[in-house]
Amino acid sequence: MSLSFSSRTAYLLVTHGSRDPRPAIAAQALARQVAVHLERSPVLQQDINGGHFSTGFSSQNKADTILVGTACLELAPMPLHQQIVEFSDRALQLGYSTLLIVPLFLLPGIHVREDIPQEVAIAQRILSQTASHKMDLHICPYLGSAPGIAETIQNPKSKIQNSTTPLPPTILLAHGSRRPGGNRPIEAIATQLGAHPAYWSVSPGLETQIQQLSQQGHNHITVIPYFLFAGGITDAIAQMVGEISDRYPHLTLILGQPLGARDDIVRLIINLVEATQ
Repeated sequence: MSLSFSSRTAYLLVTHGSRDPRPAIAAQALARQVAVHLERSPVLQQDINGGHFSTGFSSQNKADTILVGTACLELAPMPLHQQIVEFSDRALQLGYSTLLIVPLFLLPGIHVREDIPQEVAIAQRILSQTASHKMDLHICPYLGSAPGIAETIQNPKSKIQNSTTPLPPTILLAHGSRRPGGNRPIEAIATQLGAHPAYWSVSPGLETQIQQLSQQGHNHITVIPYFLFAGGITDAIAQMVGEISDRYPHLTLILGQPLGARDDIVRLIINLVEATQ
């Protein structure tokens, strides 16, 4: 697909959704950074989740603005297709004719393969019947498919360890998928990082991998959560790591942080957007 990369394209970052407010706050921060990186000019940002429209920088010229919004697949006040329709209506009023939807998901699970495309198709049908002007909806590849995603995973020990000293073994902990082949991307990233994959929702779990490494004689183990934002699951992971440490006092477990709204994540999003257009 080739789109015209111009101010007539608006962008909607789609996350899973959570009752915890932290992911929504982080997604909004990403949206602001993406807008600034797309074009360092007046920025308009809309937060669908809160129903609030705000200007990052004031501007009288619609053509000079970059419109970047956020929406949630689940746990939002309205379904995703309705969020897309409302955002599209606002974009149409501002002179946009194309909306690029960017799934901020790390794995190609059912949400990426089925749920989001279905919601986008519903939104496109509604817009074709109700919108005063044509709005073309397109879906960008999901974030986890971006080349260079593995390089954004930060090992907390790598910053303090001497480069000549081997790093302790690392466990890459992802949510996990029950779909056949659904965990292959994690396995590939873990291999690239020299890490051991573990999963929150399927086997092998975190404690299983820690036990295996302990049996191999490793007393220092790093756990890196492969999640985009801090939230309920990352809190539960931290609690689990603490409980495992209590059960195995001879082990030193170092817990990393989720990817977060960092510059290198913004750069990956920009690369995906530019490659799509």
